[in-house]
Amino acid sequence: MPKRSDAYMAERRRHILDALERCVKRDGWDRATIDEVAREADLSKGAVYVHFDSKRALLIGLVRRDLAAAERTLSGIETVAQLRTDMREGLGQLARREGWRVVAGALETQIDGVRDPEIRKEMVVGADRVIALLAQVVQRLCPGVDPATARLRAIGLLTFMYGINTFRGVCDSLTKADIYALIDAQIEMLAA
Repeated sequence: MPKRSDAYMAERRRHILDALERCVKRDGWDRATIDEVAREADLSKGAVYVHFDSKRALLIGLVRRDLAAAERTLSGIETVAQLRTDMREGLGQLARREGWRVVAGALETQIDGVRDPEIRKEMVVGADRVIALLAQVVQRLCPGVDPATARLRAIGLLTFMYGINTFRGVCDSLTKADIYALIDAQIEMLAA
């Protein structure tokens, strides 16, 4: 069998993680089996195992992928309007009829992750990195803010976003307009 290129292997891993994400959003983490991921990716179970030797390895891959995506997004935010747009895109999906499923899947993966010391370490490192990057965004958007205040504002924004996520899991009446109004209020407080 010919050796596959690194680019091919990386693309295949991305494809599998995308399938995992769809499974988690649709059915939750607990129901997202390797068989389901393989079906969703239109691959054999063996092809999934070539890249991820367990469901735990899939979760580590998902955590790392999500951190890389957050790094790309945050590094590109130069204006308040960009921050508002990114927050609306991220949280706006929760207003859909099945938005609670997205929340349930995310919470299940977080619970599984924090129970595993290695995954929890990845999550802690990732959270610290996102806080640092978001603090840099705050300092770009509010140049007079000192680093400690920028860090606290970044943590406040992240706490707000996690709170909206969790609240949507139990509140079907949270509309897109509600979410957007809450985001606008957070942005105003950030820039104050």
